[in-house]
Amino acid sequence: MILLGTCLSAMAQTTKPELALVARGYPDRVILRYFPTSPALMTRAGAAGFVIERANFKQGTAVEKLTYSAIKGSPFKRWDEAAWTSGLQGIAPGDTTSRQIAGLAMALNDPNVKTAGSDVLADGLKTLMDERNQQDMKFAMALIAANRSSIAAEGLALRVTDQNVKSGASYVYRVRIASSPAAGKNAAAYVKVTCTAFNPRYLLNNKAVKVIEGDTRVTLSFPLSEAYYAFSVERSDDGGASYKRITGGPELKVTPKGATPAGYGFVDSNLTNYKKYMYRVLVATPYADELLLAEFTAMPRDRTPPPAPFLKSAMNNKPKQVELVWEATEVADLKGFAIQRGTSINGKFTLISKTLLPKTARSYIDEGFDPYGNNYYAVEAVDTAGNVSFSFPTLATIIDSIPPAAPVIASATIDTAGKVLIKIKPNTEKDFIGYQVLKANAPDHEFSVVTETYMDSLGKKRFSLRDSTTLNSLTHHIYYKVIAFDSHYNQSP
Repeated sequence: MILLGTCLSAMAQTTKPELALVARGYPDRVILRYFPTSPALMTRAGAAGFVIERANFKQGTAVEKLTYSAIKGSPFKRWDEAAWTSGLQGIAPGDTTSRQIAGLAMALNDPNVKTAGSDVLADGLKTLMDERNQQDMKFAMALIAANRSSIAAEGLALRVTDQNVKSGASYVYRVRIASSPAAGKNAAAYVKVTCTAFNPRYLLNNKAVKVIEGDTRVTLSFPLSEAYYAFSVERSDDGGASYKRITGGPELKVTPKGATPAGYGFVDSNLTNYKKYMYRVLVATPYADELLLAEFTAMPRDRTPPPAPFLKSAMNNKPKQVELVWEATEVADLKGFAIQRGTSINGKFTLISKTLLPKTARSYIDEGFDPYGNNYYAVEAVDTAGNVSFSFPTLATIIDSIPPAAPVIASATIDTAGKVLIKIKPNTEKDFIGYQVLKANAPDHEFSVVTETYMDSLGKKRFSLRDSTTLNSLTHHIYYKVIAFDSHYNQSP
């Protein structure tokens, strides 16, 4: 079955079929539903009628090659005024909706009537009314009326019941506009149907509906299907004892020309959080009935996080402590706070607070920070439903007052040319950056800097220090001192 929106958006195609056709079989009858795929074809069919033919299904034989015979009553044309009057009288007196829809179809049956004169479908057709001209509008409303009312469909010659069937038999039906040739390309539509017991739950698929449990609301969505064109939702607030329809009527899916068809969706709002609700989704088929698509239970829940804390400061006031101080708005469902730490503002953060801090907490002491690296902190607020909000990360400024260890000279040599080589056992501090070398001619003289071995242009640290001196000297020794520096330029002994 081509959906209404799909049908209307397909009008611009050059190779579209003239008719769309579906069928439903029962042991004692076959119901055929069909419609032209454009307003012009609808007008032509209104004058010429529809030819409906039937053939016995043969496995392995193409449907075009079967032998067809017209069923009783073919060609089928729209009802005249007397038939409409009789059909309207057959509607139950209290069924005002069916009477209005059938009356709408009767008005559309008159080519001189330009408007429907009824707003029973106005909500579902608002977009169409704004965008379609009068011919497209009458065509669309005729299709919807035929889908919603069996009387309207029969009166518009868009529904036929074949009762001359055998239980268990399989047939192929061919439908065409009487003015179209049976062998014409795209002129005829075919459908195979078997006369067996109809299962009204054949569409039931609870997994077809995606459910999102939100804050005081439940949102459901499900895909388009050729088996239905609209839907209704029922809800039970008492554990399934009773259901109430919460959609105003069948919710139509209308797709404008050129648009990509999207799935169905519905939001049930103003619900009570953490209360279980039972739902039924019913879909409207082209046979003017509603079938069960899904049954499920949903429970709206608090999805709103608490206000995000503001991390005022992260200070290294004591050698082995970073103190965090934050501000937070206390709301009724606030449960507490947690602390996270990371090495970069956009990197991974790790939870460092062992337990959830009380909701009255506004400070935290971290003694496990990295004294040599970056320490970013974030405070998260947690509510009773588990919703979380985060403060903006803050970088702690680490006050480094601890110098590197005194260097250990592994060896010191001088050759006959006066070249000095001093080898140092490497310092292992993470923030170590290099050495400063000083020398003097006597241990009690003032030492002066001769070289510095901070990282070279390639980022490498040097642990072999070179110097030179003259061998013609009044002193027999040269004295060296080596000082280690860290990234904060703390210097070792």
